Amino acid sequence: MYDADPRVRPAETNLSAQDPVCGMSVDTGHPGGGTHIHAGTAYYFCNPGCREKFKTDPDRYLSQPSEGLITIGPARP
Repeated sequence: MYDADPRVRPAETNLSAQDPVCGMSVDTGHPGGGTHIHAGTAYYFCNPGCREKFKTDPDRYLSQPSEGLITIGPARP
């Protein structure tokens, strides 16, 4: 671990994202199912089962964009 630079302010910690598999709201600071990077974009999951389903076939879950989904990284086309 390292000491944070006191000049750098942390990003908002109360952000939430929508799990692309089940649609549940996920706390991005503590995602219960972890995260997965796909095509340069971070996705957040409510539980490991949803993350594994997404990793197996991401296009299935990305073909219908979820309303309110927050992603970190490049915008999807």
